[in-house]
Amino acid sequence: MSIAFSPKDAENQGLRAFTGAPLVPPESTVDIDLYLYAYRYMKRIAVIGAGVSGMAAAIYCLKSGLDVTVYEKHTKSGGLCSGWKRSGYSFEGAVHWINDSAASDPIYRLWCETGILGDEVAVFRSDPYFVYEYNGIKIHIYRDIHKLKAHLLEISPDDSKAIEMLYRDVQAIRKVKIPLFDIPGLKTRKKNRLDIPLLLQMIPGILKLGRLSKYSAKEYAAAFKHPGIRKALGEFVVYEQFSSLSLLHTMACFMDSGVYPKGGSLELGKRMEQKIKALGGRILFNTKVDSVLFDGKTARGITVQGEHIPFDAVIVTQDLLTVQSLLGSQPKDKWIQAAQHDPPVQTTFASIGVREDLRDMPYAFALDGDIHVGGIPYDCITLTNYAEHTSYAPPGCTSLTCSFTGDSYAYWKALKENGTYEEHKQQLADELKRIIEKNMPRLQDKIAVIDIATPLTYERYTGSYKGAWMTVLLKSSKPSLPRSISAAYKRLYFAGFRTRAPGGLPIALLSGYKAAQYVCRDLGMVFEGTVK
Repeated sequence: MSIAFSPKDAENQGLRAFTGAPLVPPESTVDIDLYLYAYRYMKRIAVIGAGVSGMAAAIYCLKSGLDVTVYEKHTKSGGLCSGWKRSGYSFEGAVHWINDSAASDPIYRLWCETGILGDEVAVFRSDPYFVYEYNGIKIHIYRDIHKLKAHLLEISPDDSKAIEMLYRDVQAIRKVKIPLFDIPGLKTRKKNRLDIPLLLQMIPGILKLGRLSKYSAKEYAAAFKHPGIRKALGEFVVYEQFSSLSLLHTMACFMDSGVYPKGGSLELGKRMEQKIKALGGRILFNTKVDSVLFDGKTARGITVQGEHIPFDAVIVTQDLLTVQSLLGSQPKDKWIQAAQHDPPVQTTFASIGVREDLRDMPYAFALDGDIHVGGIPYDCITLTNYAEHTSYAPPGCTSLTCSFTGDSYAYWKALKENGTYEEHKQQLADELKRIIEKNMPRLQDKIAVIDIATPLTYERYTGSYKGAWMTVLLKSSKPSLPRSISAAYKRLYFAGFRTRAPGGLPIALLSGYKAAQYVCRDLGMVFEGTVK
């Protein structure tokens, strides 16, 4: 029997009282007999958080025959991977590019299986990626490393040694890929085995990791004599305090992948949400999980608004630095403690709508101008230009974004507490308007909207630690793969974009994938996430 009913209808029909089963999504059509069968006999999984990691975990659990309910406190999916609209403009709030998105990359299949990428998803690859004008000379960061090498040599022949070093380092790091392999003891119909040829091609890049991890991006760029090239590489491609590995990996990513999917973060989240629903999963929005229920040290369910809901396993995607609120205590695992010590990346983010078509401008470019943001001084602003995405703005208009990376949480928190928070956001918007109009006279009196999001904004909407946007990969630190389990608890798993440095979408995707593998292994299920 199939019937459309709301949570209240389900409660009235006594389904919860009879089975203890959670309520079905609002206004959904279900087969009640099948629903009761699934509750009684299928292993039931709770996923806390409908961000990329949580939805990836849900998709692979569903593909492996598990019954999955995702709980999301917000009104929409995506978590930090999101965007928003202001005054008729759409602003991209997260995705700048997707790493490891070439068909030859091991995790490309995962992007496609989760609906993030695929043949039906149009992608954009702007070239040059970034342009910085220094004393009348335009420095282009091209995706083609050969073209970039020739361009930099033309600008500064005296930097031939440093340019050759950059060329060789990027070429080596280009071959270092995120490997895809199964956890020990996993039952699966199609195994992910270590790709020996892939490992062999990675050796030159791996051998460089030790040297490159010793320098920040700014220190690496200091080898260049030309001040414009030095600034472009050391401050704009990645934040200057990031490891030089972040700089080189980003540039290597530009060569082979680094695509921006049509519709950006918002559409990406919707595609994953649709995939979950198509596989029979449920996402409950506006539903905050209060705590994880334990029987001894084994997770047995969750509490929502004081109600105990039983589950066979729980996947938590909350920031590891704030997870104590769900568990009652902080896990003592070394990998969790190490992840907790990875410094969070925070940003003050400006969304700017202009009444001008900027398709003649680069995808990303810098404008000179001294400005203080969150108590941190900057001598320029970097704009990302979404003019070619015509649906992001009214006809003839353009959506721009600008990010100021730096630990400004305490600054904005103090302003919030003394009541001047909104006033200072407006002052920042006014200062940005002044710098933009000074450098681009064509935009005089054409700036329609400037919206400011601070670390407090990200904290409020995502629950991430101090509004963390990702995790810093500083010098002397090395990237690693995410883990998903705690030795202290059973049937409890972790996923999230900050489970390992440097964080971001690939870590979110992989952590959800791995969490699903651990769930399947521990529940005796056959993991089918890689079966085409």
